[in-house]
Amino acid sequence: MYQLVIIMFTALGVTDDAIQVERLNGQPLAFETHEQCIKHLWENLDELKAFGRAQFGGVPVKSISCHKIKEIREMRGDGV
Repeated sequence: MYQLVIIMFTALGVTDDAIQVERLNGQPLAFETHEQCIKHLWENLDELKAFGRAQFGGVPVKSISCHKIKEIREMRGDGV
């Protein structure tokens, strides 16, 4: 399963610079394949950018990408 991760342009030294997009309209948001995730990303690019900016006080988006949920947990230090 894959989820979207939005990385923001934040000041140097800021460690909280990303958000995992876990829900859409109150429903879990995850994709079976990387291709499905990328398709959703491109079809909803403006909305994803707006969501990221809203979560970080207007800071610009650096990148949006799709990652395996397991990889996201490992990056966050949540384990498997």
